[in-house]
Amino acid sequence: MIYLPELPSSWQDITVHQLLTHSSGISDFLNDLHLEAVFDDITNQKVFHYFVKNDVLEFTPGSSSDYSNSGYLLLAEIIERISTEPFEDYMLNHLFTPLGMNNSHIADESSLNQTNNALNYAESNLLWGLNIFTNGSDGQVTSLDDMNMFVQALLEGSIVSHDTLNLMREIYSNLEQGNYGYGWFIGARYENSFTAGGSMDGFESVLIIEPTIDLQYVALSNGGQTTSRHNANIYALISEFYNPNNLVE
Repeated sequence: MIYLPELPSSWQDITVHQLLTHSSGISDFLNDLHLEAVFDDITNQKVFHYFVKNDVLEFTPGSSSDYSNSGYLLLAEIIERISTEPFEDYMLNHLFTPLGMNNSHIADESSLNQTNNALNYAESNLLWGLNIFTNGSDGQVTSLDDMNMFVQALLEGSIVSHDTLNLMREIYSNLEQGNYGYGWFIGARYENSFTAGGSMDGFESVLIIEPTIDLQYVALSNGGQTTSRHNANIYALISEFYNPNNLVE
């Protein structure tokens, strides 16, 4: 089935699996193309229309892998087409509200500047001095309490089935940053661990799930490299405390 027929004809054999696993060959709209410097107030639609007119791929789909935020932006567009709901509404109606994640939303032009949102470096709503309103690969606003609800629901099978989560945790791509499944990096410390996260200018999010030691770690910060180092040090201390070799019967 072709979900996005407007895209170049040479892209029509790209699969959802390839978008999920960064093996589509589509350039990263942020890190490779730097479209945030091309468009004012960059949005999903502006990125999508750029790709409609620009069909160059980094490699033949399925032949290699390279981390690309573009794949998840296009997956958000596919969700909109199938559900007939804006991605922001779909996430609100089918994930955030059912789980009670009342402090979570997908940021867009109208919601990004809500008064309770954290500011970039505690100073600004801008990213690299620009308005960036993309989502799918980015743009989720949440809180630690909401992320705890998300993690518990995920592990209980309330979001996807345990079988589906296991499929998501299989290794499909070997990226420069590590082994990758569907949305998760696999084996960060223990073989069965899975992690997700990212950064946008001063913002950073980290989610690490370590089943071996029954540890779930979430960190959200807005202070760039300074708070990123603090997050890494905190996780190292917590992880060492939960190391099975240190536990006493």
